[in-house]
Amino acid sequence: MHTALKIAAALLLTALAACVTPIETDPDTFRVEPAAASQLRGPQTVALNNAYKTAREVTIGRNMSADLRQLTETAIIMLGRAMEKQGIRVMPQADKTVTLRVHRVSVGIYGLQIAPQYPAKLVLEVEYLNGKKTSIEALNVAPYSPWRATGGAILFALNDLVRHEQFVAYINDYRPTEADLARRRGEAAAAVPVEDSSSLKQSPK
Repeated sequence: MHTALKIAAALLLTALAACVTPIETDPDTFRVEPAAASQLRGPQTVALNNAYKTAREVTIGRNMSADLRQLTETAIIMLGRAMEKQGIRVMPQADKTVTLRVHRVSVGIYGLQIAPQYPAKLVLEVEYLNGKKTSIEALNVAPYSPWRATGGAILFALNDLVRHEQFVAYINDYRPTEADLARRRGEAAAAVPVEDSSSLKQSPK
């Protein structure tokens, strides 16, 4: 009987896990308002980086989960498209970098079952090459779709970001210093795993 209870509990946990809905966003659903990004000046090149190097699965609401890396990638693609329309090319090798991170994501639900409303909240954090940061909080409410609610929250955060005084000043006027570039090279070198030569197998002679 004890074994049967364990099996039943395991099956219940499996069923509950299967009910979790993954929330993924599509960068093609929305676009940053052209007027909002009109203050950004080109021509120049900028690198847009994702703060998450690997998937970061989190619970964002009742029976809902999301990969913060995927949400951040949506923001990067949307921001890059808006910047390119202003003559700013997005290139990984550019000296001027912007690192984005979507976090503190939550999605709720209220209203009638036949017409539920999904409020989505999140924070978009941007870190600049000089170490300074800008954080934007956003809220969007959408009917029927937690996916659209979350994507809309990303859009609202980006619309505020491209108007933000600190972001506009960095994109338009900031010139990376030698110290900035040296720090960036040091961080890149630190991110590369060093192989322990003592663990290498020597080929037979």
